Amino acid sequence: MTTSIRLELEETHRAPLVAEDAYCLYGWLMEQLPPAYAAYLHEEGERPFCQYLLPSREERHRAVYQWTLFSEDAVQTVAPILLNSTSFPFRSGGKQVCVRRAEKETFRFEEAVERCFTAPALPSSYQLRFLSPTTFKTENQYALFPTAGLVVKSAASRFALLDSGVTLQDEEAIRQLVESARIIGYSLHTQRYSMKGAVIPGFTGWIRLAIHGPTSMKRLFWLLMCALPHTGVGIKTALGMGGCTVEESFPKTEEVFSWNR
Repeated sequence: MTTSIRLELEETHRAPLVAEDAYCLYGWLMEQLPPAYAAYLHEEGERPFCQYLLPSREERHRAVYQWTLFSEDAVQTVAPILLNSTSFPFRSGGKQVCVRRAEKETFRFEEAVERCFTAPALPSSYQLRFLSPTTFKTENQYALFPTAGLVVKSAASRFALLDSGVTLQDEEAIRQLVESARIIGYSLHTQRYSMKGAVIPGFTGWIRLAIHGPTSMKRLFWLLMCALPHTGVGIKTALGMGGCTVEESFPKTEEVFSWNR
């Protein structure tokens, strides 16, 4: 089970909000945590949450701030701070945001697992939309463009953070997924992400993915795609990167289904 928290924010002086503001808000939140839990998060390789900021295109001083918490400890410790805060001060830049609305929702992956492994019709393709700047690390470098293999490896790694009742430890199955998935369409553009005094090259936009192979492999790929909007994709998802949505397209009826929040 995961817990999703969606905050609608507004900058009080109508200054524009940008994706990198998620990192500033993350820094403020870490200061509010009990020191022992903050130290625990600092030591852990994978943090039990992901978060990103999605500014409004029409009103740039407004944005949606999205968090997903993977563990019960994170829910008990982080969620009250997010839900009970009416404003967030920035440590630098002079911005001040207020919370216009807060929503909390839980998602049980048992429903997604059952659907992915029992539904008679399988998606023919998936549109993966990168909402906040996204990138992957490959051969000690940042990837300028996504590949199907990088997406699959990231999805499988991050799926392990969820309490889904499904364990993906078969390296051969992951290898086959990497070899069988492909990008069949895309619209991407460069968008860098600034944090800790560094500028990370990334991208936003969308790609369309398809997979060929036996039905069992297609069902496993389907499950990974269902999880991505909850786990984020790529690197530094706890710091504001890698926010995404996934839409499934089905053959014949051209039905579109989404597990997005």
